[in-house]
Amino acid sequence: MNKQCTNVKKRLATFLNFKRFFVVSLFFLFTGGLFATDLKGSGIDNEKKFNAKSRIWAISSTNMTVEIRRSEKNENYRENAKASIGIWCPFLEPPPVDRTLSNMLTTKGKVFRNTGAGKDQFPYVIKEETTGKFFVFRNLKYTWLFENQLADKADPDNGNATHTTVIPVYTPFFDEIALTDKAPDFMKDWATQEGNDYTLPEPKVHANRHTVVYDSGVANGLSVSDSSILQQVGMIMSYEVAEVSPAVSGDGYPETGEKTANLSGDKIEKFVKGTANLSVVPGSFQTATFTTPIPDEYAPFWKLGLCSAYQMVYVEDYKPPVAKVPAANSPGQPFGGSVGKWLEQDITIDWTDDNASASKQSQQLKATFQYHCGMDDLYKIKNPYATADNGMDPYFYFIILRGNDEFGPYIGPQNLGREIEIYNTKHPYWSKRPKDEVTKYLTDRRAYATEVDSIPPWMRGVIYFVMGDVGGGAVDPGLNATDRMKKLNNAWRIGEITQASCPIFFEIREDLKTLTTDAAKEAVKDLDALEDATKNPSAYSCDTGRGFNRFAQVTLDVGDSTASSTASGTASSTMAGSYLVGPIELEKDNPEVYFEEQKPNDSGTTVKSGWWKIKGKRVLLPMMYATGAKDDCDVSCFTTREVMQVSQSNCCGNSVTVKPAENQSEVFLKDDVKPCPECSLTDSRNGTEHSITIPAGDDLAYNEKLVVSNKDGSNAQSYSANQYGGDFDCSKCNFAVQKGSDAGTQVGVIPDDPNGALKDKVIYENVRMQIKLGGYDNVNKATPFRGIGKQTFSIFALNPDGSRGNPETLEWPDDSGNVQSGQQIVRDNNGDPYKWTPNLKLYHIFRTAGMYQAVYTLDSAVSGNSADHKTRTLTFNIHVLPLIQGVQTIEQKQERGKDQ
Repeated sequence: MNKQCTNVKKRLATFLNFKRFFVVSLFFLFTGGLFATDLKGSGIDNEKKFNAKSRIWAISSTNMTVEIRRSEKNENYRENAKASIGIWCPFLEPPPVDRTLSNMLTTKGKVFRNTGAGKDQFPYVIKEETTGKFFVFRNLKYTWLFENQLADKADPDNGNATHTTVIPVYTPFFDEIALTDKAPDFMKDWATQEGNDYTLPEPKVHANRHTVVYDSGVANGLSVSDSSILQQVGMIMSYEVAEVSPAVSGDGYPETGEKTANLSGDKIEKFVKGTANLSVVPGSFQTATFTTPIPDEYAPFWKLGLCSAYQMVYVEDYKPPVAKVPAANSPGQPFGGSVGKWLEQDITIDWTDDNASASKQSQQLKATFQYHCGMDDLYKIKNPYATADNGMDPYFYFIILRGNDEFGPYIGPQNLGREIEIYNTKHPYWSKRPKDEVTKYLTDRRAYATEVDSIPPWMRGVIYFVMGDVGGGAVDPGLNATDRMKKLNNAWRIGEITQASCPIFFEIREDLKTLTTDAAKEAVKDLDALEDATKNPSAYSCDTGRGFNRFAQVTLDVGDSTASSTASGTASSTMAGSYLVGPIELEKDNPEVYFEEQKPNDSGTTVKSGWWKIKGKRVLLPMMYATGAKDDCDVSCFTTREVMQVSQSNCCGNSVTVKPAENQSEVFLKDDVKPCPECSLTDSRNGTEHSITIPAGDDLAYNEKLVVSNKDGSNAQSYSANQYGGDFDCSKCNFAVQKGSDAGTQVGVIPDDPNGALKDKVIYENVRMQIKLGGYDNVNKATPFRGIGKQTFSIFALNPDGSRGNPETLEWPDDSGNVQSGQQIVRDNNGDPYKWTPNLKLYHIFRTAGMYQAVYTLDSAVSGNSADHKTRTLTFNIHVLPLIQGVQTIEQKQERGKDQ
């Protein structure tokens, strides 16, 4: 149950202090063609829905929820209609008796004990203080009226039916204290029908069960006061009265002010000092019915006629809906999709609810979904508020799942403090390491976080909107991410970010305009792009449909706030440590998402049923995620299986959770992103470094393309970030980075013209070259062990026809620091994964001039891991020139110098 609902329960549990009139009838099972009062659009405000001055209130069985569920014998009673009990209490007496909502008697009607005739029938005589007249009463009746009452034949107590409570011998007292003490056991016994004595110490009350299903209009996150569907309850008081002329002694009770009505037994004689001696029993009585006008706020819709007291009641439908994924939608296979993309199929959830009278416009049958995305999709963006003087972190750090044309991005702030706590306490490796090592490891992750160059400006605008602040900068970046995402969704639905609906957007932007940092200027441009994309999505390659909420928040699942309520109880989170996407609310006003109809169930009772649909493109999948990651350092908190849950509710705390996969609870990701090998050669003579790195992932900016063509320039194809899936074969293809409309800059080649513009960077024989090997998989670069299982490296001499000849003999240090020698370097990730990286530094001298070819392969397979793996090979040619050419080149330079 969410925090909001917990607070509601606490409020309801304090009825006796507040004298509020909320009734939460639990565990409905029965249905029928019934309707409560729909206040949606009535204009009545929350304060007037529940009239605090009403002379009736109820003790609810909600007060007993915890006790009943703790009872071993009745642990499943939450779904049993027999526990839907309310004890209705009147706070109205025949005038001039005035018993207040605080259960106090006032001096309007003073009480005397009768010591004369008929004292058994009329133990009290009442004096009207304003007139001095005396009265006796009998046959006090409280008639309880319930909107749409139904005497259910299956319920011997005829729950919710009209009932009259009769008090033949009148007393002005009401023993609230004894009632409060007895009510819990009474309700539990009555619910279980184990007790034989169902009497209560206060005969004026009426206990009943609510056997009618009502759609309260309240769903997760809303309070009782937000309910739009309420039940009318009225009470009519009638009685018989006769005027008498007793001889009195002493003053009546209360003598002054207000005094408690909580009197019974010998307490009455102790506190009621005044006596009245009737000489004769009255011979005739008048019958009176006490009524008051219908309150103005209720008048337009009140159905129960003129009453003594009026109330609108919150009645909770506690029986959860039934929801499932149909077999045809998931024929025994887990759902799946490629990393960095989305699910490959839509998810349909069939549902049935017993409340056929539910209003579509209310919050009844609300559905949300959420899923876990791991920890690795950590990005950073320059902090526009940071300067050299204020000491703020130069970056914002956040988790982001980038969007497609219809949905996203989904983002939220990184919670480094809680990550450190989780790693210290739950991670099977780091929880056993010194805490300072854990802190350093996770802090280093920030240093390696991916910058946002590859993210388009309008999506960066979302980041700045969510992470930004006003008035001195973002002290706690992303604190209001959930609320900001809601505002963006509202803007997306209406097609415009407006000052009225989202003033904070304009406040953030105007505040950034006053700053002088380059990051602030870029942030303003990105916010401008977001505003324009909201108005003109097609200009940004976005779908123009407005029927979906596009954005969602990402938060760290710490295991204590994301538990989902199920039909059998509350399921604790097993994914603490992962980041959680959502919950994302599904829209009922979109026919692509929601369908409902009324139809009979197997027993012939009319129910409401239909389906929800989650589009596959709505489930954005993480990019930094490798199925070849080493699982023996993981637990469920750091899993390679992304769990999704769909929750459907028809009331506050009343929900059912559906796993979308038929036989599996996971959504398995396809890791079809290949590792990225990186290599560089550095000339020991002059320090010239040749970086043979092909930018294909996030190292490509949003406006850059990787252009791949044949060596003759033919068959050129361009790829955006994370799109190119081939090998990096620089021996057969040209690779160039093109920005905008420029011609492109070639990458992955080593100059070999001793007289060309790059003649200082050519490689000569007999020169010691430092070779650095590295690379990463599609995971956070601070954790290179994840996903990289093997690396191999060789250098071959090329024959004149271009074929590979003899391999070069290489020397390299192994993981223990010992020098190894061979024709191929092979390193496996077999030991402690946190002490292994694919980084290696070695030295090599090309003893003979000629053409050579380096072949460097990264494999995502990890020893002992059967997951599918990917490989990518970086191949590049090295033209080693004769040393004599190098000498001649130097001499030519010297000669040119003399001529000048």
